[in-house]
Amino acid sequence: AREAAAAADAGGARVLHMPENPYTKAVREAGAAQKAEVERLRKEVAALREAAGSAAAAGAAESVDAAKLRQRLKSMFAERVRTLRESILQLTGWRIDMASDRSNPVLKVRSVFAEHPDDALIFGWSGGGGGGAGGAGGGAGGEPELVLLETDLAKNYLEAQSFEYLRKYHSVPAFLSSVTLDLFEKQTMMT
Repeated sequence: AREAAAAADAGGARVLHMPENPYTKAVREAGAAQKAEVERLRKEVAALREAAGSAAAAGAAESVDAAKLRQRLKSMFAERVRTLRESILQLTGWRIDMASDRSNPVLKVRSVFAEHPDDALIFGWSGGGGGGAGGAGGGAGGEPELVLLETDLAKNYLEAQSFEYLRKYHSVPAFLSSVTLDLFEKQTMMT
């Protein structure tokens, strides 16, 4: 225990200090409260650091999951496109490839009954500034329509009745059907 200390003041009087007095008790309690507050703040900082670390890890996991999802969607989309292309080929007899510069897509259609693998009809969009041999042109409401562009195969049909489906009736499906039947007949008569 502490002993009382004596101090002299200007008048020669002695002041006696008790080891347990209200001031000492208040200072001790304030110190203990400050230590408790510091400890509480340290725990809070540690918890925030842990949460930030797990959030960063979760963010990294989410970005990996997003990349996996994007890749999965890409492969699923590619598979659906392959299925659609094969279905169109089986249903119509035409393989359709699209080349595009985004502002003016061009469709290259090749028949399964073509005499040569390079035989193709090429269609462009009337709104893309491409003229051509003819087409479904001049649609109502200014909507772009398919226009047959000049190819060796298209030249074979410029004077044929098949071309009337484009020139007179503006029907690409009827034209393609007529060409399909013509190519089919040529192929079956050859064999």
